[in-house]
Amino acid sequence: MPQMPLFGIAANLQVEHNYFFALSPDAEVRTQLSQVANNLKANDALNGSWVASEHYHLILHHLGQFPAAHPDLVKRALAVASDIQLAAFNIKLDHFMSFDSKTGKFPCVLTSKYELPELKNFWQELKNNLLAQRLGQNAENTFIPHTTLLYSRQPVLKTHAITPIQWPVKDFVLIESLVGRSEHIELGRWPLLAGGPSRPE
Repeated sequence: MPQMPLFGIAANLQVEHNYFFALSPDAEVRTQLSQVANNLKANDALNGSWVASEHYHLILHHLGQFPAAHPDLVKRALAVASDIQLAAFNIKLDHFMSFDSKTGKFPCVLTSKYELPELKNFWQELKNNLLAQRLGQNAENTFIPHTTLLYSRQPVLKTHAITPIQWPVKDFVLIESLVGRSEHIELGRWPLLAGGPSRPE
């Protein structure tokens, strides 16, 4: 049996370790997101790389991307997340649009026309905790809540309204994304406090 070229395999297996906090949709919300994506795929003007449904998320804060795993960063991030004590809340996604891009891959996302004050308060609380632990060097100063469905070769020139997706936010997660393998590893999940809103009608 011929031997495989070891150096070629090593090159193909090289990955980057990208860490971030995010909201992860439950099964019902994930199904709704998939339905929106399937409807959009019928639009010939949209083409590019569609995000796999199991990778849908709403990103909160990036912690950084590295050529090797960072167990110390993960340990400190787990401690930060454990200190969050906020109540569950709801958000609503109701518009489809794209962001600008310098790479030629335009993120096409679902976002909201609403202010979403509970989500923005949660984002700020998490940011404050990260900064206190010197993990916030990659934190953004502004926050546009969104879930990416597609990396398109062309921008979406007009924002489209969609049937609103009601998303009950009951927990949040820490993800390690293995860039180059299209793999997400959930490193931790933390429930928000009970007594928040139930799933809206």
